[in-house]
Amino acid sequence: MVLLVVALVLGGAAYQFAFTAGIPLAICFGIVGVAVVVLSVFVARRAEQRERFAAFLASELGADWDSSKLKARKYKDGVPLDVDFEYQKRQPDHDPEWRRQLTEAVRRRMHVDEIKATWKARKPRVRMVGLMTIISEIDKARQVAIDRIRLVLQPLFRNVELAVDVPSWQSEDSLHPNRIELAYGVTTVDGSDLWVRRVEATAGLKLGGRWRAQFDPTKDRGFLEPRPVLPTNLPHPGVKLYDGSDPSLPKPSPKAPCLYYGHDENGKPRGWVIGKKSTMPHMLIIGPTGGGKTTVLRSLILGAVAQGIPVFAADPKMIELTPFYGFPGCYIASTPDEIATMIEAMEALMMERYRAIKANPHIADTLSPVLFILDELLIARQVLKRLHAQRKLRGTPRWFEDIQALAALARSAQINVVIGVQRPDASLFDDGSRDNFRQRLALMRVSPQGSEMLWGPGQRFVGVDLPMVQGRAMASPDGDTPIEMQTFWVADPITASGQDRETIEAFRELGQRNFADYKPPVDVSPFLNDMPDIDPASLPTGGDDIDLGTADDIQDAQSSLANLDTQDVKAEQIAAGDQIMLDEDETEPVEVVDVEEDEFDEDAVRLTVRTASGEEYRSLGRDHYVSRVLFPDAA
Repeated sequence: MVLLVVALVLGGAAYQFAFTAGIPLAICFGIVGVAVVVLSVFVARRAEQRERFAAFLASELGADWDSSKLKARKYKDGVPLDVDFEYQKRQPDHDPEWRRQLTEAVRRRMHVDEIKATWKARKPRVRMVGLMTIISEIDKARQVAIDRIRLVLQPLFRNVELAVDVPSWQSEDSLHPNRIELAYGVTTVDGSDLWVRRVEATAGLKLGGRWRAQFDPTKDRGFLEPRPVLPTNLPHPGVKLYDGSDPSLPKPSPKAPCLYYGHDENGKPRGWVIGKKSTMPHMLIIGPTGGGKTTVLRSLILGAVAQGIPVFAADPKMIELTPFYGFPGCYIASTPDEIATMIEAMEALMMERYRAIKANPHIADTLSPVLFILDELLIARQVLKRLHAQRKLRGTPRWFEDIQALAALARSAQINVVIGVQRPDASLFDDGSRDNFRQRLALMRVSPQGSEMLWGPGQRFVGVDLPMVQGRAMASPDGDTPIEMQTFWVADPITASGQDRETIEAFRELGQRNFADYKPPVDVSPFLNDMPDIDPASLPTGGDDIDLGTADDIQDAQSSLANLDTQDVKAEQIAAGDQIMLDEDETEPVEVVDVEEDEFDEDAVRLTVRTASGEEYRSLGRDHYVSRVLFPDAA
């Protein structure tokens, strides 16, 4: 307004002076007057633009923010590109997320590519300068992707500022990172394996794909990389794993034989190292029906045979390992009597070797390893319990104690035990047995509860997101942090054809050479079975050819329910699909349909069970013990 008044005064003076000083001087004063008018309009517009920007800041900082503290310079398209302003002391300028949000809001308001911010928290004051860079559309899109990555991961770092960089992408025009590098402030969360799993799970959920995270707590740095895509079918490589022809593998060692069972995500064969110096004397394999547990056991058997290690295997289902009847170095037990005899033989061999070591400690260095496989442990317990009852024996079946003794003591006797089960079960770990089975392998997905039970306290996310692919597993070939693997496919030795048949026969020939003059350490006469000759015409061709059982069979089965192998577990450990004895006076188990938290009692769980009269609901305290059937098929 002041400039406008000055312009009018000067214009009037120029007009009056034109009559006395002449036309040229009047023209000069006229130009000055016009310039002043234009300048006044310009200044007024700048003031309006400044007020608009101040109103924007007020929306971010609060209505009580003092707009007179704003200094604005370098306007473009009506927006200042260089601003300097104070803000209220109550603002959380110590929070990196608050700073980032305010800076990003200013960047969008300036329509620039980036902001250079200089914070002076003591005043408190900040200067923000908008910068324009010449970048391609793909670079702009990638910057948006990087910003999203930072937004997704920032909450995991709590109040520590996170910087994200993507040094490489999967292709020239891809928006999928090939590597995500992270730099952050001092924190202690990066030392937790559970937290690392959470970072991986969050990245997979929000960014897509499956990620592997690694952190260096000493440098406050880390990175994320996409996990390599494992094959969905991995045929066994054959005898080259054991004949020393593969230069990428360690040279076979009689003192530390390795039983390979799969590839890790880098394509490297991995396996179980046994022998007198092994810190992992026993192995636990967990896998549901169809998960690939049997092919893992076949891989272990072939690896043992290839290195002259005898295999004693108990197969209570009578179908998984019996195809190795007559295979060199393999002794298979399938009937209850055979299984009981084999367990007794292994326990006797262990004690015999201990007595020999006690008499001469140097004998320990000369003992050759023995592989003892007990597949489907819970089923084996069931058939042994029935055998115990049939023999009219009292007390706990001795074979249960023998199994526990082998797990605890067989290491020094060079007897390596493999236990196979369909799912994690508390009965496997209640007595501390997990520490004896340091070599572990879990096929396909497990529940968070099963993961913690298998891998230890705090490990609730190991393998819970595995693809539902047969043979995919989390395993601990090194005995510590579990890794993802694809296990080898090994065909049934009887029905194998083509390349699978060639692989099996190559191992058979190698085994025949290794066991040509072999003398077993125990009496193997009970296990020298041959597969019977079966007439294909005698096999059932459909449901009508299969005997489904008579009423007498059903009655006999029901009368045997009292002999069911059960275990008392807390109600909070019950899962859908379990069969439980709902009441002490019940003679038949009921199926658990669903388990959920009791909405009226946080210390209780609500079970939905299926009974003869329909579905019922029961609310039980979390610590209330319920009898769970260990072998549901028997019911």
